[in-house]
Amino acid sequence: MTFEEFYHQEYLPRHAPPVCRLFHILGPPATVVYLGVVIWLQVWWLLILLPLPIYLLAWVGHVLAGNKPTFFESPWWSFLGYWRMIASIFTGQISSREVRPGGRL
Repeated sequence: MTFEEFYHQEYLPRHAPPVCRLFHILGPPATVVYLGVVIWLQVWWLLILLPLPIYLLAWVGHVLAGNKPTFFESPWWSFLGYWRMIASIFTGQISSREVRPGGRL
C-alpha cells in the first residue's frame, strides 16, 4: 500500500466526522499555547511533554467520533497524514461534505 492509498482509503475515512477533524485542528494551537506557557514559566523539563496536547486532542476527537485512530497501525503514515489533512482543511481542499468513508476526495 502506498501513502496515497493509505491516506484516501484509511486516514480520511476515519477523520470524516467533523468533530474528529475539529479536535485535530485544535491540536497545533494548543501545543503552541503550551509551548508559550513553558517558555514563560521557564520550566524547561516540561518540553518533553510538548507532543501531549496535539495527541491528546486528536485522541479525544476519535473518542467522540467513535472510531479508532490510524496511529496504532501506521504511526509514520498517520503523522504525515495528519499534517496533510490539516493543510488540506486550511487550503479548502477538504470540507465535511467532501470526505466519505471508503471514498476519495
